[in-house]
Amino acid sequence: FVRRALGQAHQRGFEARFRDANGLRNEANMLDLAEALLVEFARTAREDGRLPWVFLFNDQGYSDYLTRALGPRLARHDIPFVDSARDAPVNDPHTFIPDGHYRPDLERRIAERWVADLTRRGVFGTPRPGQSP
Repeated sequence: FVRRALGQAHQRGFEARFRDANGLRNEANMLDLAEALLVEFARTAREDGRLPWVFLFNDQGYSDYLTRALGPRLARHDIPFVDSARDAPVNDPHTFIPDGHYRPDLERRIAERWVADLTRRGVFGTPRPGQSP
């Protein structure tokens, strides 16, 4: 029991360095590094003639922390993204099936939103009038 308690205390302390009640913290420039990696990913995708796309899957029990931390950074660099928090609230235990994955209906909703945005951007053909890729 003591070993388990010490392990859990260590884990909580580690997580507290990077997350608090307000969301993800930029401890050790973690968010700056994530932004730099995503910008590089987008640059190389665009050089290859591809549309960069990022999926933000928030952790169970941590609200929309990832979306709030990275969403504005992605938008600043015009990198499209889909975030799970919009359709699958991770603080609701009914969002998940027993193995920890999202319920199938929520996965479908996220996928449908992604395909709708890809369509709007003209990935499957010509963009709709007034829309830019």
